[in-house]
Amino acid sequence: MKRALLLTILCAFSAAFSPWMTWGAPSKVSCVDPCGGGDFTDLQAALSAAESNSVLDFIKVAQGTYTDNFTYESDQGYAILIYGGYKPCTGCAIRELDPSKTILDGSCDGSVLVIKNNLNGDIVVDGFTIQNGSGSTAYYGGGVDAVSDNNETTGIVSAGNITITNNIVTRNAAISNGGGIYASSQSTVGAAGDIIVNNNIIYENSVADYDGGGVLAESYSSSGMAGNVIMINNLIYNNSAGRFGEGVAALSDTHSGTAGTIRLINNTITENCDTGVCYGLFMSAKTVYCYNNIVWGNTDSLGADIYLNSEIVTAQGANNDYESLFGSWTVSGLNLHVNPLLTSKYHLNSRSPCIDMGKNDPPGGLPSTDFEGDTRIIDGNNSGVATVDIGADEYVPKRTIAPFLILLLN
Repeated sequence: MKRALLLTILCAFSAAFSPWMTWGAPSKVSCVDPCGGGDFTDLQAALSAAESNSVLDFIKVAQGTYTDNFTYESDQGYAILIYGGYKPCTGCAIRELDPSKTILDGSCDGSVLVIKNNLNGDIVVDGFTIQNGSGSTAYYGGGVDAVSDNNETTGIVSAGNITITNNIVTRNAAISNGGGIYASSQSTVGAAGDIIVNNNIIYENSVADYDGGGVLAESYSSSGMAGNVIMINNLIYNNSAGRFGEGVAALSDTHSGTAGTIRLINNTITENCDTGVCYGLFMSAKTVYCYNNIVWGNTDSLGADIYLNSEIVTAQGANNDYESLFGSWTVSGLNLHVNPLLTSKYHLNSRSPCIDMGKNDPPGGLPSTDFEGDTRIIDGNNSGVATVDIGADEYVPKRTIAPFLILLLN
């Protein structure tokens, strides 16, 4: 049976579980629980404490609604990991990965969540609904403004990675860039970090002046190596921007160094347009891998669903479904140019031409599930050959009961 759109996946964890398998053992674990079962009852208090404690911080946040404009800014160079979804009154011992149950609300009075590591340091935001960020101070990232920056020229000169996963980001507005999410890793002479935006639902966000109505994901090094931008299993719709990337602007750029790679796999980017010239997906990097994406209905009479910057050296685009393209692929194949026939909830309907039309081995590999947690790969058209679908949703065919009825009749 198809799971609910809001990623309702119950995950019971022991107190020992955490995402530390990737990051190594954290130095400080904090629980935010208004019930009183944790270290803090207020998220801002936990963020403020983490700014200056000179350790890597992992902050667990209990389910509930938190209304504020949350900020963290540190010059210490340590990672900060913020995870929502923990059951209240348990000391954050049990996590339910349903972002609709842990809500950060900005009350239209600035960006909802601002995380800045000014001297390296990774950033992770996972498992929240982030909504109603806007106002005169929401210059970048109306919902999430996440920046790992490093202007040093000696010593540690790299910038950190930024990971934004398993969130719902909606009804946010920014002035300059990144209406819903602004995620930027920037360095002067060293390597910039990777930007990873996976398994998010991003809708009804806007940016007034420039780029990235839903998301602006950027890795930039002035004279070093820019990092990669990776986006997998995102549903992005009904966003708008003043210039490029009504849905997504993805950039891995440099002034005099080496740009990195953009990899977009199994995303659905649709109905992102306001008025005038619209470009649903804007990409700029040295190399682009774009596979198994639906990028449809993001333009009117002007613009294009996909915009490939002329600075791209290698642009591989295959097994996507889009109507219009600005630029050209250097390697392409099996792209569709037909209506994907999405349901009102942006699933594939049973007649969708995107079912079983993806590529099973795109560069970097496939995600093991779709944006809701359904297993990939499923033989959606019952052909006997399991092929991945195009887009964020993996179609689950209805099972016929005819053989069972025949057995009963016999």
